[in-house]
Amino acid sequence: MIFKIGISKNKPRRRGGPLTGVEQQQPPARPGAEKNAGAVQHLPPPGTAVITDIHELASLELSTHNQIIHMLAGLGDAAPAVITRDLDIYAIADDELSHTESLSLHRILALVNRVRPSGDSIHHQVTRAVFDSYRESRQDTNIREETRETSKNVETILKKAIDNKATDIHLMIKRDECYIFERVYGQLREVSHFNARQGEKMINALWNLYVQSTYSGADVAKDGRFEFRHSGRNWLCRVSYVYSKVNKERSVAIRLRDMQRVPDIGSLGYSEKQLYLIERATMTKGMILMIGSVNSGKSTTQTAIMKSRGRDKKNFELSDQIEVIIDNFTQVQIPIEGSAEKIAEDRERLRRVSTRHDVNFIAINEIRDRETAAMASAMLLQGTTAISSIHGSNWADALNRMMSPTDLGIPADILFSESFLSLIITQTLIGILCERCRLETCPLSGYQDYFTRCFGAAAMTGVRFRNSTGCKHCRHSGITGLTLAAEVVPVNESNRRLLKDTTDTQTMREWLHRHRIENIHEHAFNRTIDGRVDPLMVEEKIGPFNRFNLFERYLGDDEPLA
Repeated sequence: MIFKIGISKNKPRRRGGPLTGVEQQQPPARPGAEKNAGAVQHLPPPGTAVITDIHELASLELSTHNQIIHMLAGLGDAAPAVITRDLDIYAIADDELSHTESLSLHRILALVNRVRPSGDSIHHQVTRAVFDSYRESRQDTNIREETRETSKNVETILKKAIDNKATDIHLMIKRDECYIFERVYGQLREVSHFNARQGEKMINALWNLYVQSTYSGADVAKDGRFEFRHSGRNWLCRVSYVYSKVNKERSVAIRLRDMQRVPDIGSLGYSEKQLYLIERATMTKGMILMIGSVNSGKSTTQTAIMKSRGRDKKNFELSDQIEVIIDNFTQVQIPIEGSAEKIAEDRERLRRVSTRHDVNFIAINEIRDRETAAMASAMLLQGTTAISSIHGSNWADALNRMMSPTDLGIPADILFSESFLSLIITQTLIGILCERCRLETCPLSGYQDYFTRCFGAAAMTGVRFRNSTGCKHCRHSGITGLTLAAEVVPVNESNRRLLKDTTDTQTMREWLHRHRIENIHEHAFNRTIDGRVDPLMVEEKIGPFNRFNLFERYLGDDEPLA
């Protein structure tokens, strides 16, 4: 604890009288002598143990202890003094003390003298400026120590989320409370909450110690990333922060990615026909384009396809952040540091990498802006086989984004050329129902009859619904995993014109149906009638089942639910 003595700012400074019974050193000659090396030497030497709690003065008699506490409580905090564990006292130089301050310091010294083991009293004097500097350094140390302690809480939250198989962590500060949520198998659930002040400390520790970036509570939005090691594995943590000045609310989202997990493509939930189309596309020129919203599994599928590439080919990845280590790929990070001119120059060189490095297959982790779109265009027009991803809810929206002059700006004649697209995969993730607690009938009124009309009584014998309260086996979530609902569209001469007309998606569905290729609703329907997924959860992700996406398998009358 730093012992502090109050200062009156209204009365003039006066030199206090000598402190009897106290061994004094000569004070510096003038205020502001903090630049004098001798004055600095009067501060506690490095490593000196400073009393941080008055209760640590165990040798003090109770009456003496109470007197010091009472005296400090009434003096305020403007003029400081500090006592070390050896009961040496460091205080403002005598010529900078008011008379009242000098008397107060004398009284404290007298009390300390009574309990010093050696019976000697040592009073070091320094200028106010030097002492203020020392006090600030002590405060900085306390802040750092407090931040490190808070970082342990951050570490605990990260470890628990990873152990719970969470893909995302959300920290939200609303009013006087901080809430921690985990997204597990697509479901968001609260795992803890505490006071807002602790939450703000955690955000500060997250940025300063983990992201290692400057952070201010006034920042409106920030993005960052860091690596975290747990259970012998490295996790990439992508962090996004926003702050609303209007209602003082803060939100932090942390995306967790196992940097060593590369699943087999056959384990993700694609049908046999879809797997065949994917394999074919990896052996022909053009791009496999992954389409999906946030948390749709695009990156997981992309790395699984990359893993399937043989080592007898030259495989190359360009990414703004290497998220997963893939042994059969040369992985290069797209430049993001340095001057704008240097970044542009380096990226331009990377556009020519497909020819200069004799590349057979190239991966661009996401087409997110005009620069990556231009890079992809340049490489694909050279006859490269590639894979990339883009955010979108369906193929029509994604292609519109790519052609839009206000978005990615890829000309239609390039996008629909023979060299650009070879396969389009649209997908989402749906929770797998817990087999121990799933329900045979829908708990929501009217939906059982609705789906019976849609699918028919025979199909409904296998349909199951989520138990929202769950059981111990599913941690009371009703969900035990995730599976894909996907649409895999080969791009060729017979459908390129249909894809180009993004205003008529139904004609493309009919093309798929004629060629016995499942659209995303048909793929999800097969998982619905075998009881793996809840039809309500499916429709929430991809829209209602109807005769335009299930064709003859849909038995309903297209009437909306009453």
